[in-house]
Amino acid sequence: MKSIPTLKYALFLTLFFLFFYTCRTFPLPDDKDATPADYVEVAQKYSIQKSFRKAIDTYKIILNKFNTAAKKKKYYEDIAWAYYEIGFCYLEMKEYKKAKKYFNIVMTRYSTISAAYTLAQQRIIEIKNKLNPQ
Repeated sequence: MKSIPTLKYALFLTLFFLFFYTCRTFPLPDDKDATPADYVEVAQKYSIQKSFRKAIDTYKIILNKFNTAAKKKKYYEDIAWAYYEIGFCYLEMKEYKKAKKYFNIVMTRYSTISAAYTLAQQRIIEIKNKLNPQ
């Protein structure tokens, strides 16, 4: 049987590495030629870490940088998915009102992106069921 100090040390190392990994930050693309996909890659890393606020902030960069009149048409689908992913992050954080807001944006502004629309619709039903269980 292991001694108590050895178990404490193992627990300390486990917690230390877990904390270190979950607090890790990822560099944002700094190139003026960066695409939404470059930002999505960073946001997904934050989501995997359950750092949803950082993921949301990164997805919002996509909205701010690529949702302009000049770029909106080119990045239409990327913008739709950024709204969806923001909603999903809020859903994971159990902030249902905010999640629903972003899913509704997908459904009202981006209905031609059928996969995003369908998933947003399913998430709204999921939220409704969580708030009003039968």
